[in-house]
Amino acid sequence: MAEKVEEAAIAVNSFLGDGSGVTPARRRCVAAILRHKADAAIVPLRNMGFPDWQCRAAIMSFGSNVDAAVSWQGGHSEQPLH
Repeated sequence: MAEKVEEAAIAVNSFLGDGSGVTPARRRCVAAILRHKADAAIVPLRNMGFPDWQCRAAIMSFGSNVDAAVSWQGGHSEQPLH
C-alpha cells in the first residue's frame, strides 16, 4: 500500500513540476481533483455493496480500473493488494 502512496506522490510531483513557483493553492487544487477522481471511482463499488474500506483499498491499488477492483473484491479480498 505504501508503494501506491509513493506512486501517487510521484504523479502529483510530475504534474506540478519541480515545485518551484507552485503555490499552496495550486497544490490544494491538485489534491482536490485527485480526491474527486478517487471518490468517483469508488461509487460503482459502493453501489455493488462492498464495504467502504474495501472500496478505498481497491481504488488505491487499481486506480480507475473498476473491473480489476471488483475482481479483487469479489473473491480475493483476503489476498494482499498489488
